[in-house]
This record gives sequence, C-alpha cells and structure tokens, in this order.
Amino acid sequence: MLEKILIKRLAIIPVKKNNNINKTKKITFLAWCIGFGYEFKNSEIYNDSVLEIFDKILETLNEIRWWNVEKVPLFLWFPENTPNDKEYFEKRITGFVWNFLGIFNEWKKLKNGLIIPEWLFDIKDFWADPITQFQDKWLFEKALKKQKNKKWDSHIELQFLTFLEEKKALQELEKYLQNILYSKSSIKESLHLELEFLLDYFWLENIDFDKIIFKEIKSFISKYLWKKWDFWILKNIIKTPTDLLRLFASLTNSDISLATKIKFPKFKRIQRRFILEILEKSWDLQNDFAKYSDLWKKLWEYIHPGEYSKKYPKTFWYFQKLRNWKLETFNSKIRELIKQKNINKILEILKNKPWIFIRMLHELLEIAWKDYNKVLQELEKIWEKIELKNLLILKSYFETIEKSKYKTVINKKWKIKILENKQNRLFSWVDMKTVEILEKIILKKLEKDSKIKEFNKIIEIDKDNNKIEKEAETIYLSENLKNITIPLSSRKALDWYYTCGRWSRFKLDTTKTLRLFSYWKERKNITDLDLSVIFFNENFGLM
Repeated sequence: MLEKILIKRLAIIPVKKNNNINKTKKITFLAWCIGFGYEFKNSEIYNDSVLEIFDKILETLNEIRWWNVEKVPLFLWFPENTPNDKEYFEKRITGFVWNFLGIFNEWKKLKNGLIIPEWLFDIKDFWADPITQFQDKWLFEKALKKQKNKKWDSHIELQFLTFLEEKKALQELEKYLQNILYSKSSIKESLHLELEFLLDYFWLENIDFDKIIFKEIKSFISKYLWKKWDFWILKNIIKTPTDLLRLFASLTNSDISLATKIKFPKFKRIQRRFILEILEKSWDLQNDFAKYSDLWKKLWEYIHPGEYSKKYPKTFWYFQKLRNWKLETFNSKIRELIKQKNINKILEILKNKPWIFIRMLHELLEIAWKDYNKVLQELEKIWEKIELKNLLILKSYFETIEKSKYKTVINKKWKIKILENKQNRLFSWVDMKTVEILEKIILKKLEKDSKIKEFNKIIEIDKDNNKIEKEAETIYLSENLKNITIPLSSRKALDWYYTCGRWSRFKLDTTKTLRLFSYWKERKNITDLDLSVIFFNENFGLM
C-alpha cells in the first residue's frame, strides 16, 4: 500500500540504497514505462532495487490509466457508426412494451430475461442489452474476445514520474498526509482508506492538531482515534460539544453536517465518561445544547448523565434545563439586539464568532446604515480568521445581490431554491465600499499564503530627497488561471489526470482526442448511466 500511495498520489517510485545497476534491466524497465505512457524526470537515480516492487508498480500504473478495468462500448461500431437516436429510442420502447406484455416468444433470450427479436435488433451490432442498455454477461464476454485483436490507441499522453531515495520518499509522504489533514476543504472519499493506512504507519507524532480546522477532517480523525480507543489524543481534536455530535454522526455513517437526525452508537462506560468530561469543560454549553437541542435530548438516553452528576455537575444541570425547555439560545439574543438596532453590542458579541459575523454581514450593514463604517472596520480586524473560500463567496455575493431580481439558496443537502430577492437594501456606496474592502482582504490573504515569491530591490526617494532601498515582493500567477473556476468544495471531485471546478474553460486542440469519463460505485442498485456532451456557440445557442 505504501508504494501504491507514493506512485498514485505523488508520482514517486522509492529507490533503496543499492549499488547494483544492470543496464539491460534498466533499459527494459524504462522502455516498458514509456510504452505505458510514463517517463522519468531523473532516470539516472535508478538502481535494481526498483525491480523488487515491480508487481506493485505494474498494478498501480495500470490502475492510474484505468487499464485494469475491462470495458466495452454499447455499439459494435462505436464511434464511427451509431444508430439514429429517434429510431433507436422507438425500438427500445417497442422492446420494453412487448416484453412486458409477453408478446415476444422467439429468438435470443438474454441473462436478464429479456427477449430480443431478430426483426427488432440485430444482436451482432450490440455489446450490451440493446433494450435496457445494461451489461449482459454473454454479450460482454463475446465483445472482450473480439476486442483482443483491436489495435491499441496510438495516442498516449505522457505522465512524469520521479525516482526518490526511500527515506526522502517517506518524508514526502508524511508531508502529503499533513497537507491533507491541514486542508481547508473536504477529503475525497477515495482517499479515506489510504489516509487510515498512513495514520497507522506514521501515527500522529508530527501532526499539529491546531492546524486541523475543517469539520469533516476533524470528524474523520476523531472517528479513527475513537476506534483505536485513544481518548487521550482525541481530547486534542474535540474542542466543542458540536465536534462530539459530528463524531457520533461519522461513527454511524450519518450526516456530519447535522442537517438531519443522526444515529448514536452504543457507549461503554469509559466512552460515556470521556463524553461527559468534554461537555463539562465546554465554556458555552448552554448555546451548544440549544443549537442542536433534539440531538442532545436523544444523547441523554445513551450516556445517562445522572449517574455522574457529582463528578460532572455543570453538564448534568444543563441537561436538566434542556429537558425542561429552559435554555436561552444565542440566536434569540442576537435577534433581540437586531430588533433594538444595538449595533455596538452585536459587534462586541460577534467579534469572537467570525463565521456568524460574515453570515450576518449584509443584515448588519442594513441596520447600521449610519454606522456602517464600524461594521466594516470589524471585518478588517477579523479577516485572518475567515477562510479564503468564504471571502471569495462573500465578495461575489455583494457584487451581485443588490442588483439581482432573484437569489439562489442551497441547503446542506445541496437542494437549490430560487427566491425573489429584495433589492437595494444598502446604499450603493456602502455596497461598493464592502466589495473594495473584501478585495483588499482577499489580496492580503493570497499574499500571506503565497509560496511563489520573488524579492526585488527598489529605490524610493523620500520627501527630503534621500534614497531608501526596499525589497518589493512579486507574486507570479499563470495566465491559464484566468479561465479556471476556483473549486470551493472537493468532496465530489473525481480522481483522474486533471480535475477542476465546474464552469472552468479550456482551449481544445481539435487535432487531439478529448476523452470524457464518469466513474461511480454502488453497493446494491444497478444504474443506467448516460454520457452526453453538449456544444454551444458564442451566444449559448445549442449547436
């Protein structure tokens, strides 16, 4: 697994200390890699230790290219000759109806029970069931035999690999693990098993828990440690009661956004004590309980806090208040202050809750139209605590919301609603000033996080005509980035040669082949998948 992750994720092949270099074997290995579409940046580092893991290299390189999966097209002569869409659709409907009514009783019966009459479809032209378009074992095996004689595609896009000394390769792999854990976006599901393996291998000695900030990654690590019964380290990850709820959601494969009801696992005594200890140390238990009151009431039945009321009195007291509906919520406090238009008090409360502040920014600017500068000054103070992707969303929001007739709302289940928008809630200069400040903050954030920098010496003249030597910082961005949309979530992203956010634009070389792939997996159901490409002209007219 170690070598597989190195090759697949970092394009690195580890090399052990070994003085043996058989030139014939080296040339054979490098030529074999070129045939598969892989070239090495530093072939001089090669030694014969690479051949010890040859089987793993072969398996992984095949997997990257998807050559380990047998596949056949639906139509025999695809793509040169495909049936007319309308005629083919009409024949499929006829096939469905006549099979349903039991009218067909002759010719070929497939494994799925459908009968394909010769007068409707020539089965020799299909490599899957022509009516349902599902795979059929007999047709599939027949197609594979026929494809063996087919020539390989002569166009292979070269990918680059690197040989790296084993110790350095492991260091790179540990950095890779850290980068994923410190990431500010969700982890792809396909990486979960690999990350668990790496956590087992490297453990958590060099992990800075304060840098793990994304809720889904926290839940993933918490689940890992919970299963290992390592509650001592788990205390460093779980900082709030809501983190606990997300852990339970993760353990029971429920929704960790907590948008829907979650299931709870059964707890041992040591686990119950750990949960109560975390709750007892929480500084704002009242608001945490009020936010997800139904879930905490349900949890009461699982952890029985009354048994430990003397050891954890604060937690027990708040549970009692929760059950008697006597908890005042944070939202109710804020709503009351908004009614009073007490902007100073609101800003005082929200300065420690930047995520709520930016969510309410539009409303705050609306009620504080005389003191809008106070709100914007507070925004400039807390900018370091706000994620870059949220700043980008916020800037886009203020650039459009005041002029838009409609607005779209996307909930945690990714359901979209289009609502009428109340326009001109802010004075135009307030809106412009907000966008200007957000743009300035975004540039600061990018400058702080940038890794590609160059320092140039420049000479400035002050008012007394004295020369002052300064260092000016230059950050380089590729021209190609202008057409790439910034991905704000990678949860649904696929593994392939290149992934990018939707709405990105690319210039296509019409002399080459554009390959489009879609991959998904299911445990129970069988789903028909239709792939299509739509072409538009410059006016978005359908071509």
